[in-house]
Amino acid sequence: MDRLDRGGLSLAARAERLTPGGLRRHWVLVLLLVLGAALREVVLAAYHPALIFPDSVRYLQYAHNFTDGRWSPDALRQSGYSVLIIPIALLHDLWLIPLAQHLAGLATAVLVYAVLIRLGARTWLAALATIPVLFDPLQLVLEQYVLTDVWTMLLIMTALVLLVWDKEVSGGRAAVSGLLLGVAVMFRDQELIMIVPAVWYVLLLRGRRLIRLAALTGCFLFPVVGYLGWFDAAHGRFNFTTFDGAFLYGRVAGFADCQGLNLPGYERALCPAEPAARRVADFYAWNPESPQWTFTPPANRSRDAVVRDFGLRILRHQPGRLRRSRRPRLPLRVLAGPRGRAGRVLAGVPAVPDAGSAGQAGVRLDRGARLPGPGDTGRTGRLPGRLRAVVLPAGAGVRGRAGAGPGWPDLRPGRPEGAAAVHRQRSGHPPAPDHVRHLRLAVPASAAQPDPGGRGPRR
Repeated sequence: MDRLDRGGLSLAARAERLTPGGLRRHWVLVLLLVLGAALREVVLAAYHPALIFPDSVRYLQYAHNFTDGRWSPDALRQSGYSVLIIPIALLHDLWLIPLAQHLAGLATAVLVYAVLIRLGARTWLAALATIPVLFDPLQLVLEQYVLTDVWTMLLIMTALVLLVWDKEVSGGRAAVSGLLLGVAVMFRDQELIMIVPAVWYVLLLRGRRLIRLAALTGCFLFPVVGYLGWFDAAHGRFNFTTFDGAFLYGRVAGFADCQGLNLPGYERALCPAEPAARRVADFYAWNPESPQWTFTPPANRSRDAVVRDFGLRILRHQPGRLRRSRRPRLPLRVLAGPRGRAGRVLAGVPAVPDAGSAGQAGVRLDRGARLPGPGDTGRTGRLPGRLRAVVLPAGAGVRGRAGAGPGWPDLRPGRPEGAAAVHRQRSGHPPAPDHVRHLRLAVPASAAQPDPGGRGPRR
């Protein structure tokens, strides 16, 4: 099949393309899908049952909250993902999350291929376009993490494919596309921007622009406004998070220069004392010793409002610096426990999901990583290029499978492992208990000292 009739296919034509003869035309895609599925099986087996990031703990905790009937959304991260994994939380099989996400990654590749064929691309060229989705190391790692990235990508890709599938966009397809984009915002509020290119595309089409636009935006706003209302009912703010100021401060603190800036007296304490070259964004965002958690706000203003005001003042005082600044690249570190297990993950230290030491967030795959070995906690290995994420799962699978088993940690508040912490090298924290040892964690190494005690940020 080189080109498809853009006006639509008959049922007979569609059935013909499902026969072996029809599938043979897409042998390049089939081969890539088989190889991509095999590689995902290696990752799934090596890091069984899942990779855990600090945000993952929050998603798991709120999924448990929802199964217990406590329907208050997370004040820090959007809770759409926690709602999605409720069925898996009820089954108590954590490995099902990355399994579903690996399948979602394969489905995204099929969507890329299908829309390019629909638009007239040759089969080999359309198959070539799926390689970044099928084999990119970061994509493979994100599918193994208990994180939102894979699902937001699938939702957005499906929404955009629906819009461009035919030249004539029906009101129904525009409505479904808007609904999917709105659901993606319930997973990550950064996806709000995706409605802009969708609206722009609809406005460029001829005929019935207003009907399509109303269907698209109306169905987009339905889940978005519904989530905002849910959040407002629980937290008293018509917003996606109560940490706007904390996030902004973590970004501007890396370059903030208070010289010549007219600040209220209570905001002076927020000026970083360290030289700009030595500042780490994650320290200023989450560490309990960060100025934003140690200063005293005035009685009539909330901490987040004061910190947000400081961040906006810095942006006005130093326009353009936020665009030029970027997060530091930190080496990926895989924590190894006894018998070569690829990570000690969760320990029963209260309130840690709201905190984090410098360098804890922002895992990257562009520098060296330490391969876990039996009883080894100190060696660092450098792996070349973008094959690193392929070698790491294979190495961990060979050397770190002993004793690992499936399961789901009980993260409900009040349980010993409920408010969980990240056990990091040099932390001095005790090893994780047996019932959570199976979880795997990759965190970046940092020269900064870890959080010394599991305290959450002061509010």
